[in-house]
Amino acid sequence: LFRSPSSDAVVVSRLKQAGAIPLGVTNCSELCMWYESSNNVYGRTNNPYNTQRIVGGSSGGEGCILAAAGSVIGIGSDIGGSIRMPAFFNGIFGHKPTAVAVPNEGQLPNAFG
Repeated sequence: LFRSPSSDAVVVSRLKQAGAIPLGVTNCSELCMWYESSNNVYGRTNNPYNTQRIVGGSSGGEGCILAAAGSVIGIGSDIGGSIRMPAFFNGIFGHKPTAVAVPNEGQLPNAFG
């Protein structure tokens, strides 16, 4: 059952306050815990340079949209490589900030680490 959140995650609120306009939500793996970005709802996200290859995970949809020049900045969480792996798979820069600089509060699923 989908519930609409009552408020934005802290990082989204901060970006909006700075003038950012969120474009959308990108694909990720089920439970946000796999090395690829594939799930039973939206299917597999393909690499923008070679559709026979994967985009990495779990934030692979975000890595893909950035590599395809569909956005200039993205948000993702990274406990086990979920920003760094898609960056590598898609040939873009990925940065894992501390939870103090970019808080994880308000995101789903919860990411602690």
